[in-house]
Amino acid sequence: MRIQQLHQGYSDVLPRPRRPETPTAASPAGTQPPEAGSSAARLGAVGRIVAQYDVSKITPTELSELAQKLFDAGAISAAELQELLAMRADLENAGLEADDRVDLIEFYRERIDRIDRKAANGSPAERQELAAELKKLDWAEKLATAHRYPEYLGMNTAA
Repeated sequence: MRIQQLHQGYSDVLPRPRRPETPTAASPAGTQPPEAGSSAARLGAVGRIVAQYDVSKITPTELSELAQKLFDAGAISAAELQELLAMRADLENAGLEADDRVDLIEFYRERIDRIDRKAANGSPAERQELAAELKKLDWAEKLATAHRYPEYLGMNTAA
């Protein structure tokens, strides 16, 4: 998920177009209907998806649904899908049931604080663990922003 022309290291929930492997019956060989393949249509679909899920009160089941829907819409890659599903595993490993609600941003902020407190010497393993948790917090913050402002998906805010 990449936002063009934003601060380096940040990315967006902007979908990447997927090319169909084979033509569909409804479209001529090698083409897609314009409305289905248009950037506006993809952004609208992604906006509708993220608007359904509030990461400040999301369940592990809903997080999985969100991840799968974003992947199916072409908004995230298979690797990014796995990152989001790993976040669900974090919730389960923390003892949350499938239908327990959690503030995902607060969940990762607390995990990062715990790592910071125990990582006084900053070993390479602790730095690696901290980097992984920061990436997950970044995901949670991006999803929260996209949920709150789905109409701004894909907008160039650096212009």
